Amino acid sequence: MKYRRLAALLVCLIAAAFLLPEMPAYGANCAQIANREARQRSADVLNVREQDRGGRTICVIRLRVPGNGGNPPRVETIRAEP
Repeated sequence: MKYRRLAALLVCLIAAAFLLPEMPAYGANCAQIANREARQRSADVLNVREQDRGGRTICVIRLRVPGNGGNPPRVETIRAEP
């Protein structure tokens, strides 16, 4: 009985993998873009998210950029296409 349930669950998971549409890998691209932008600005990544704009997906990246001349750090929001 226990193995029958496990087998049924496995069949469902395999079927779902073939029936679900393939999703684009924007998340990985947004993370790469965020890391690149942070390196260029010597900043820390605070938040990365995807946003739909008229059928296009864009990355919204929030960075904490160090301040210049004794000023406190500031937060920058960047929008980029993956």
